[in-house]
Amino acid sequence: WLLGSRLLHRWAARPPSPRARGREWRQHLTALANGFQPQPSGGRTFRALITEDAGGVLVVPRFRAAGVEFGDVVRKRARRSGWTYVAVTLPVPLPHLLLDATGDDARGGDLPASVRR
Repeated sequence: WLLGSRLLHRWAARPPSPRARGREWRQHLTALANGFQPQPSGGRTFRALITEDAGGVLVVPRFRAAGVEFGDVVRKRARRSGWTYVAVTLPVPLPHLLLDATGDDARGGDLPASVRR
């Protein structure tokens, strides 16, 4: 057990691979070239149906500009990749819209069970 835990600790402490760093740099440079600021978040940045229980929610990558934010909402212990979102500030409040494509999933959508279709 001691050897296994030591090896796991060493593996977890390694820096990201060059491929992962390159992907992150490309995302950041593309965001900066288009007027967005990369701002990764360690937790949810807004309340929504997909972040309702908020246990272990990350927003990575996350990009912001004046009145616009977009990124990927990912759960730490998820079986799927997560949701991509765009949040736009409007001059008047509107009801929230949540669109889910059913063609990309074998189950016909991944919305929380509390959402009626």
